[in-house]
Amino acid sequence: MSYDARYIANLVLMQFDAKEHQISNKKINKLVYMCHGHLLADLGMSVVRNYPEAWTHGPVYPVLYQAFKAHKFQPIEGLAVYFDYACGHDVIADPGRIESEVRHLMLNVVQRYIGFSADQLERFTHDPMGPWAQAYESGNSDRLFLRRIREDSMTRYFSSTAIDSRIQ
Repeated sequence: MSYDARYIANLVLMQFDAKEHQISNKKINKLVYMCHGHLLADLGMSVVRNYPEAWTHGPVYPVLYQAFKAHKFQPIEGLAVYFDYACGHDVIADPGRIESEVRHLMLNVVQRYIGFSADQLERFTHDPMGPWAQAYESGNSDRLFLRRIREDSMTRYFSSTAIDSRIQ
């Protein structure tokens, strides 16, 4: 089962204090990306419904960017919401919908990276041999949707030791 990136972001925000860990829009995007990549490699399937795009500052999930753009580079205050057509208003993306086993795996990944700054995480994701670089270099700068980061590229990268060597 795959989950909207906003559910995963809210899981992180409910488990880790945004001010203490300086969780900005940039950092939450990188943390969700790391969850996406590691769980693709570990489980062999995608647990994130949305796709990341290769933007200048690294992988970005457009739905997360939109949810938190008002915070700019400051710690996020509040949780991501989405418009629920069934009830006709915005509702909080409830991380309680994430299966407990998957939630546990996601939090283990986040725990591994939460101590890094947004800029450090950006540098990790800018590996010239990584999925971000492949998508960024092959995309058209005028059309971001052509810069989608492919899951097969993420799986290969996160399955290798490349990511481990970059963070040690």
